[in-house]
Amino acid sequence: MSSTAEPVPPARTRWHVWLLLALAVLVVFVGAALWLWQRYDPFVHERPDMREAKVILDAARVRPLTDDEFERAIALLDSQTPAVQVFAIAAIEAEVARQPARRERALAALERFQKSAPPDTRRASGTAITRMKGAEKQP
Repeated sequence: MSSTAEPVPPARTRWHVWLLLALAVLVVFVGAALWLWQRYDPFVHERPDMREAKVILDAARVRPLTDDEFERAIALLDSQTPAVQVFAIAAIEAEVARQPARRERALAALERFQKSAPPDTRRASGTAITRMKGAEKQP
């Protein structure tokens, strides 16, 4: 044991450590905020494709879709927004329940979509496909 005291780091060094720690916390906070923004975009309902998907879904719930509306619902499956894709799947499923003659076209589109879809929408399309195939087997 030596009789000399250990050198105390100067206050400036401690200040640098606290500054680096604060910067690291800020970077983590900003990264988390950006991730949440991308995951849960608050402006998704104002996008034109989302408005169109909602209009088509509302129409599919109350009346048969026209051929153009049905094809547009299928085209909305290729949207980059998962919420739009889920709305399109729901509209297609509602239309097939109302007009079974469109089942084959809807199944082909949903199976094609399912190959490249993200996991959440893949699950929704898989459920819709299962329901459509189950309804096909019923008399």
